[in-house]
Amino acid sequence: NWTMDSLFSTEAGEGPLVVFLHGGMNTGEIAWFAQQPLTEHWTVRSYDRVGYGRSASLSPGEDIELDAALIATQLESPVHLVGHSSGALVAMLVAAHAPATVRSLTLIEPPAFRHLDDPRLRVRANIFDALFADVDASDHVWLTRFIEDGIRVEVLPPDSILEILEQHITPLRHAVSAGWDIKVPIDELMASGIPVMVVSGGNDEGFELICDCIAAQLGTRREVIPGAGHAVQWTGQAFNDALASFLRSVEAAT
Repeated sequence: NWTMDSLFSTEAGEGPLVVFLHGGMNTGEIAWFAQQPLTEHWTVRSYDRVGYGRSASLSPGEDIELDAALIATQLESPVHLVGHSSGALVAMLVAAHAPATVRSLTLIEPPAFRHLDDPRLRVRANIFDALFADVDASDHVWLTRFIEDGIRVEVLPPDSILEILEQHITPLRHAVSAGWDIKVPIDELMASGIPVMVVSGGNDEGFELICDCIAAQLGTRREVIPGAGHAVQWTGQAFNDALASFLRSVEAAT
């Protein structure tokens, strides 16, 4: 599953191929554990992005554009692409630059805080800028601020989860480019005609604004699935049912 210039991935199940791209401070295994039931009807592949997990050696920090370039070269035929958080930005870049490799696109709360000019989003982008500029904070303090001020989670996860996240914090703090500075390739996505579903968790005003905007610009399916905050896929069956419904509609139309 691994060569020097390719991302590590795992694959299970049978049926049409669905490729999952995790967000920051994560690995494929952690991010998509709740999607295991999908392997009954779909082939599920999840990548470790550069800097993370078993792709750690490919970059000292998260690199959205490098991820997109590597993934585009690793997709042999058109796949259903599902991205969470900064992984949704990777997914959009793959679809924009290599549309022939993407059959459908599912975007879960992309952190595109500079995609639309809204004062509420400008505040958030500035919070992230200040956070990433703070190289002196301990990982624990930095992580707490990232969760509370950045992604606006009102109740911190239990220490057991924080400890897991902290293990994967270095690539995010050393990110090559900030996710909110990545330009969302709306024109390219519109031109591609790729079916898109935009998903959010219904608990964060900023992410709702971003998701509403992208869905409206693309004229696409829009789902709000509450219960797991930013990591909407951790709702399990609720997310899996929405995803499977969307994927089946795309399969039926092609």
